[in-house]
Amino acid sequence: MKFRRKKREIEAEIPVSDAPSEAVSPPVEFITVQELLAKVGVDSLDEEGDDSPEPEIDESPKWEVQIDGMIPMEAGGAKFSVFTAGENSSGQMVVEFKSKAGVNSAIFGWLQKPIERKVRMTVRDHEDNRIEQWDMLALPVAIGVDELDREVKDPWFTTLQMSVKNIKIT
Repeated sequence: MKFRRKKREIEAEIPVSDAPSEAVSPPVEFITVQELLAKVGVDSLDEEGDDSPEPEIDESPKWEVQIDGMIPMEAGGAKFSVFTAGENSSGQMVVEFKSKAGVNSAIFGWLQKPIERKVRMTVRDHEDNRIEQWDMLALPVAIGVDELDREVKDPWFTTLQMSVKNIKIT
């Protein structure tokens, strides 16, 4: 059994506009604000004539850690345990160092023979002005070394945890 469809013939009516408001408007040209300003003779909206964003200034502090008997190390991060009113001169310090020649061997050597050493952390602002200095005595607790991977583009860091005491901040 076959079904047949009847074809309907539809006469299309073409509308005729009687009023200008019914007439089709010409296509609109889209332009950017900068192109519009250039057409009217204005260079930019910025009074100084430079509409590019200002470069972002890195205002983060920088800190260097000096452990007796080791080279000064640039720290990538530092964290202390919480200090309380009754116990504010000792605690735990975890610091991340950018791995450089001799850093890991020196830290491993200290971990193998843990003796108390003086530690100084100097914090500086982005203009290299000294903000504060932390002096303390420390014993190594643990060390962690970043994974080496060809696809990672970040610097290689070593993490050192220390028990610190006799903390003085100047």
